[in-house]
Amino acid sequence: MKGTIGSRILNRSIVRHIPSDETNQAAAGRDYAIIGEDTGSGDFIIAADGYSSRGVMAVIRAVNNLSMSGAAAEKLMISIVAGEGIAEQTIRDEMYQVNEYAKKKGFRVVGGNTVLSGEGEQISFTVTAFGRAEKSVTEGLLRKPESGDKLITLGFAGEYGASVIYDCKCDELRNRFSESYLKNYEYSREKADISSVAEILIKSGVSMLHDVSFGGIYRTLYEIGEYSGCGLDIIHEGIPIKQSTIELCEFYNINPYLLLGTGGVVAVVKKEKLEKVTDSLTKSGLDFMISGELTNDKKMAVRSENYNMNRSLNMYEGDEIYKVL
Repeated sequence: MKGTIGSRILNRSIVRHIPSDETNQAAAGRDYAIIGEDTGSGDFIIAADGYSSRGVMAVIRAVNNLSMSGAAAEKLMISIVAGEGIAEQTIRDEMYQVNEYAKKKGFRVVGGNTVLSGEGEQISFTVTAFGRAEKSVTEGLLRKPESGDKLITLGFAGEYGASVIYDCKCDELRNRFSESYLKNYEYSREKADISSVAEILIKSGVSMLHDVSFGGIYRTLYEIGEYSGCGLDIIHEGIPIKQSTIELCEFYNINPYLLLGTGGVVAVVKKEKLEKVTDSLTKSGLDFMISGELTNDKKMAVRSENYNMNRSLNMYEGDEIYKVL
């Protein structure tokens, strides 16, 4: 499995064939879909998907995507695709972990589908999370960002991807880094779940949220620009990243800003609301950086005066993690 499909194929062969209506418009940068309206409360019923080779991580990604709409997950459906050589115990263990995690978080698994495909032992999970959100909240988040809006990034670029590489390549990395330094690559499931962070951001008055996943922070920023129809002026030093991630990526000659970034999120904020949002994040104890802004110029670029850098952001073609694993 190689993660999500590249942006060019996504746009020309998938998104363009999905009909739009008053509330739904399929696009890169939209992490969820409105599937109905509760006739009693008037709330939107919303669905979002998440994918991973591990069941719990697929749940987390689905819940993260759903939270970008202001919805809280209530029910889950799980689809499994596995090679014919997969051990039954592997499927059983994964589903046990999914159910335990769901019970802990208050979600209910209501169904799914399992397919055997191919001869190998690979397995992948696609989870659909369902929840509801106040109509006014989601409608506010659906308004397209505008030139002058600011971008705030929470979470460290490539941190989750670095942890996955460490888990798979720990013996090799011990030849390069000390045991004490390798502790920098430990990453918890709780850190990957950003639904509570999304709630704080939405209450503080952000205009749009887009979580970071396959393709890293650069893909997330590019998709926000594409969705808005604006350009991007991103300050390199305004993207949070850990030195440990940089060093691991240098070791494998990959770009940390294009590396799997589950657990990160970018918020679009109106200029006049920036102080209110940053004050709210500070009071909540959340680390963040102001990464740049949307512009009238259609160019999407990351620049740095310190490093004499001006790099164009391009369509996502694949995550850097698959150059290593």
